Amino acid sequence: MSGCIIPTEEKYRVKVNGWVNAASVDLIRDWGPPQQIFEMNGHKFLVYTTYDETVIQGDDPVYETKVEDNKVSRTVHRGTPDRIYKHHCKTTFEVFEDRVVGVNFQGNDCSSY
Repeated sequence: MSGCIIPTEEKYRVKVNGWVNAASVDLIRDWGPPQQIFEMNGHKFLVYTTYDETVIQGDDPVYETKVEDNKVSRTVHRGTPDRIYKHHCKTTFEVFEDRVVGVNFQGNDCSSY
């Protein structure tokens, strides 16, 4: 019986930390252009951000009609609203002299296989 492979934050940490000491051009070749670049004191900060939404459809209301003694009654059982889950991950690579020297990330969807 084979197990499921589940993405985890720890696996993401290992993945992004693997870029430390790499050439910044190799990072950009692999990850694509960053969404933002900041510069300070000779350091560049390359920022990659992902956003996603998952919508879990709610239940429609249920209408119940009863007829008793020639009287009609109708009851409405309320449905449930849609649920929206927002996923995001912001990863920042610090670059100095064209080498990745540090990385950090934050968000509820920073995970990898």
